[in-house]
Amino acid sequence: FIRRWTINIRVIVGATRPNLIKEISNLTKCKCHHKSLIDIYTPGIGTQGGDASKSIKSGANYLIVGRSIVNSKNPYAISLKLKSNSWISH
Repeated sequence: FIRRWTINIRVIVGATRPNLIKEISNLTKCKCHHKSLIDIYTPGIGTQGGDASKSIKSGANYLIVGRSIVNSKNPYAISLKLKSNSWISH
């Protein structure tokens, strides 16, 4: 008999704090699955100085990006750049 946990907890940690993202991610990992029991959302990507790649590698599940895209002369190009910077292979 196996019980599965569903992720219902969400935490917001600024993307400019990758060390804090990593610390929270490590504290909430389920030792049996090596997966986090929470979702980490990181605002502040781009304009505010947060790095998409560092945030994802530190344990963020979701990137919150706004001004970098909205204020860009080419929102599509910025979106593609952010997408490629946030992709990590396992």
